[in-house]
Amino acid sequence: MKQKLYKRLNRHLNEVAMLTPEQYDSLTELVNIGFSRAANSLSELTGDRIILNVPKVKLTTVSQMEEHLSPKYPGEVSTVHQIFKGEISGDAVLVLDSKSGLKLCDLVAQYEIGHYTEYTTEAIEVLTETGNIIMNSCLGIFGNMLNVHFTFSIPHMSVTSLKAMIQSLISGKNKNDYALLITMSFIMRDSHITGYIIMLMSISSFELLISSLSKLEEN
Repeated sequence: MKQKLYKRLNRHLNEVAMLTPEQYDSLTELVNIGFSRAANSLSELTGDRIILNVPKVKLTTVSQMEEHLSPKYPGEVSTVHQIFKGEISGDAVLVLDSKSGLKLCDLVAQYEIGHYTEYTTEAIEVLTETGNIIMNSCLGIFGNMLNVHFTFSIPHMSVTSLKAMIQSLISGKNKNDYALLITMSFIMRDSHITGYIIMLMSISSFELLISSLSKLEEN
């Protein structure tokens, strides 16, 4: 059984590297629409204009995720984590370095930059809700455009190392094999915020995602 699963996973590892340009374009377009909706929601919430940069999308395996992210996050990271369930299930995580996380809290809560110097109860609530808005907007678009249904767990915010975050995801309830790494970059009140949205999926969820993308291309 283990050998059979290993062969299946190995086959899919090759498929990750062989996604067609059209499939990457479809993924990027879906993410772009999702981020646009998230930006509109945050703009309505704060009254501030938000300028988005075009997101970049990369598919990798969970085992290779740290290799891709560790150069960008040598210190602590601020994360908001949600589990999503449905035809496609897995984990979604907003990842920011701690400085960017606190800055985002300042911006959303309408404070001057530097107001939050640590994660107070209020700051945790602000970042948790902001992460909830961003991730629900992105996943919601995936659901609408790919015709799949999601339900979401209550979001949970934490400050930890990148290594510890990845380890907690690997040892969590969901047996994830793939990671969709999405760059998040926008300007709000002349401040630049960068981070990642990470979607982690099992082999079966990845298969359904690719199948749904192919149907979207056909239509």
